[in-house]
Amino acid sequence: MKNIISILFIALLMGCNSNSNSKPNPTQEDITLKEEVQKPVEEEKPIQITKPQSEKVDSIFEGMYSYMADANMFVSCDKKMRMPVEMKGKYLDLERQYLRTVDGGVEVYVRLKGRVKKVPPMEGDKEIDALVITEVLELSKDKKCE
Repeated sequence: MKNIISILFIALLMGCNSNSNSKPNPTQEDITLKEEVQKPVEEEKPIQITKPQSEKVDSIFEGMYSYMADANMFVSCDKKMRMPVEMKGKYLDLERQYLRTVDGGVEVYVRLKGRVKKVPPMEGDKEIDALVITEVLELSKDKKCE
């Protein structure tokens, strides 16, 4: 009985040793992975990120401006443009100069630097044009459009 147990024990040890030294047959997955590792790395082309362009570049706008109770309007001197002024950018500079010069509701002459941008309307869902001010160039209660 001792001999049989000893033989089984030795066979078991030999089996363990032979499994650790031998390699199993490679599977298709192993072969594919090995091929991918050996492939040369292709250089990736750099991705170019472009900054979105604003709708219109800064221009000079000349016309009449009025403000009353959080509602404002700019009308160009040639009367081709009539639009609200977006309450962003340098808008507060315009509002402050306006209120120091006249009471609300009075039209004043303005020259502004800015751009036209599509904005959501107060009512409805169709976007409208609005003037975004980047600089207030002139504001006068005495001057009018020529």
